[in-house]
Amino acid sequence: MRQSLATTHPLQKLQPRDLMAAPDNYVFTVLEVLEGWIKLAGVHEGEWTINLQFGLNAGNLGPADAQVPAAFVSVAKFGICRATETTPACLKLDAAKIWGLMPTRQDLN
Repeated sequence: MRQSLATTHPLQKLQPRDLMAAPDNYVFTVLEVLEGWIKLAGVHEGEWTINLQFGLNAGNLGPADAQVPAAFVSVAKFGICRATETTPACLKLDAAKIWGLMPTRQDLN
């Protein structure tokens, strides 16, 4: 006698309340974003870090009869830049390692 799919397939045992809906958003760490941007830029060598350029604007904020001066900070541009000796190790990635490139014997000599 053949078993029904409902008893043999693990997903069939789940009730509708157990199944997750499609995600509405995705969250990434700084290093995950950096890795994606390194690949998008096609960079294959060197150590890289995230580069954010900020914009600063001023204006008045609040109801018309009680406005106060305010500053607004925005992220104007996103990018990557070469890491320096002072860049913390937790904020930089080696492009060659991301792409799986290994140094040759000539590079090591």
